[in-house]
Formats: sequence, structure tokens, C-alpha cells
Amino acid sequence: MVHQERLEIGEKCFVSAIMAVLATEAGLTVITSGMHFSWLGLLLGVAGFCLVLGLANRLYAGSRQAQMIALTWIGFQILYAAFALYLMVSSAHGVETAQQIGAPAVWPVLLRVLVYLSLGWVLVRMPTVRDFFAEKRGDVKGHDILAQKAAIAPESSTTLDLTSDQEEKLRGLARYVRLSVGALIILGVLQILASAVVIGLNSLNPQGLLVLVQGLLTVVLGMALGAPSNEIRPLESPEQRTKGQLLNALGSLLKFYRVQVAIGLVLAAVLVARFVITLR
Repeated sequence: MVHQERLEIGEKCFVSAIMAVLATEAGLTVITSGMHFSWLGLLLGVAGFCLVLGLANRLYAGSRQAQMIALTWIGFQILYAAFALYLMVSSAHGVETAQQIGAPAVWPVLLRVLVYLSLGWVLVRMPTVRDFFAEKRGDVKGHDILAQKAAIAPESSTTLDLTSDQEEKLRGLARYVRLSVGALIILGVLQILASAVVIGLNSLNPQGLLVLVQGLLTVVLGMALGAPSNEIRPLESPEQRTKGQLLNALGSLLKFYRVQVAIGLVLAAVLVARFVITLR
């Protein structure tokens, strides 16, 4: 029952991410073509929509090759966004070049890359989606992962008995982590929107680009915290509160800590750079 629920969650997350990419590609292709028509921009938008639509069924079936193609396309979108934003802050001629490659404004570029980053995170970092793909592939290792854990280590499926006070604290922790995920993502999006305003007002202002990087890193940090949140949530249910699930939650928190340290160092460097530019 628990494994089936994980598969259903993974399926919903995957389908939602694919639908978000398709809707964004279709909408932004029409909008950016209206803002400043570009054959290259139109071609990239149509190609992206058709590629993701074509890969959707193969990804749903758990194809590893389709996943690699999707991740390659996501990587291209990230590089494309970085190049377009660089052109926008480089010079007036760079702004014209960005328009010719289908990036007439900052906000469509940011929106598209955020949606693709979300899809990449879903494909690579969400355990429930990985379990769903393994189930679709008929992978023996992922077909019934909970049953295997129980066979290898029976004690991992032992239900944990908590007092009412401990249960309340556990629910509070799960709620706090979920709120932190939302707060970090919202904060990052607001910073990205602020950077769009700064870049729009002055394309040569490097502060806008640094605020953009800061916002993207904050969003990534929030998305990274989503993995521990997904592993802690089952512990709220007495039926799913096992030693194995607790170990999964602790392992996910440890991975997040490592990601947090790396992102924190980069954020510190960005803040120092903003401070130095302000002093000038």
C-alpha cells in the first residue's frame, strides 16, 4: 500500500512537470513572437514543445534514453538562458542580439528556465519519480523496493511507537519543512522578478545579474529541501511510520545538508560581490 502511494505521487509529480513545460513553451512562444518576431525564437519554441511532447510517452514508460535526451535539452535551455541574459546586460547591441535569438525580455527567459529546472529536478532528484520510472521499466531493483528492504532487513519495517508529544513534534517538523520549502521558492522567485526589473531599467547594471543568480540559487535550495519534505511526510501516518522510513528521512536530510553547504558558499560569494559593487 505504501509503495503504491509512492508510485501514485511520483506519477502525479512527473505529469505535472511535463504539463507545466508544455504550457510554458506554448504560451511563451506566442507571447515572445508577438513582442518581437524572430524565426530562431519561433523555431526553438516549436522544437522544444514537440520534443517534450514526443519524449513524454517514452519518459512515462521509464526509458533511460529518453531521460538522457530530456536532461540534455534541459541543459541546453539553461545555457541558452544564461547566454541570452548575458547579452541583455552586456550592451545595447547585445539586447538587439538577444531579441534576434528569441529573448525580447528578461521575464520570459527566466520563466522558461525555471520551469525546465523544475522538470530536471523532478526527473533526477525526486525519489518517488525514480520509483515510478523503475516500476514502469520493470526494474527488479525498483519493482518492490519496500519488500526488498523488508527481506534484507526485517527490522526496517518495524512500526515506530511514539508518544502523543513526540507525534505532535513530528507533525510540527513536517509542517515547518513544508513551509520552508514554499518560503524559499517564493523568496527566490521574488528575487528573480526583482532582477528582471533591475535589468529592465538598466541593462548594464551587474547588480541585476547578481540578484538573478541569488534568486535562482534560492529556488534551487527550496527545491532541494523538497526531497526531505517528501520523506518526512509519511512519518506523520502511523501505518507508514517505520524505522526504514525514518532512515530514509535522515539520509535525505543529510544529502540536503551537503547541498545546502555548497549553495550557501556560492550565495555568500554572490553577496560579497554585490557588496563590493555597491561600494564602487
